[in-house]
Amino acid sequence: MSAAADIDTDALRRLAAGLRRMQARPLHGLGCSCCGGGLVRLRAATIEADLLGLLALRYGEAADSVLHGLVEERLAAPHQPFLAWIGGTAACAPPAPLRRRLLHDLLGAVENACPPGDGPAPQRFSAG
Repeated sequence: MSAAADIDTDALRRLAAGLRRMQARPLHGLGCSCCGGGLVRLRAATIEADLLGLLALRYGEAADSVLHGLVEERLAAPHQPFLAWIGGTAACAPPAPLRRRLLHDLLGAVENACPPGDGPAPQRFSAG
């Protein structure tokens, strides 16, 4: 069985769709470095770093050293495309049980921030 076959493909598809939604919407405040001033598309690498940073804190607080180390390693060296890494098709993909947990934790964070069915936010400009 291939490494990619060990992953929940529906969850991976939902994660990809959620990341696209997040990238299409300026969810962060105007002072956030990932927005570059607001009302612009978020960079995929910044979204990944933000999500993994959140999980690194969560896993660190929960004393889950294996997942914490895995996330910190990815943050330090994101050489493979993110979805290939989490989906198990990248050469340096994490072991299947850890990928499944990480995938579902990431999916929960993404769908909480940008729920399915939430289209791009309308652009509104202030005259003042």
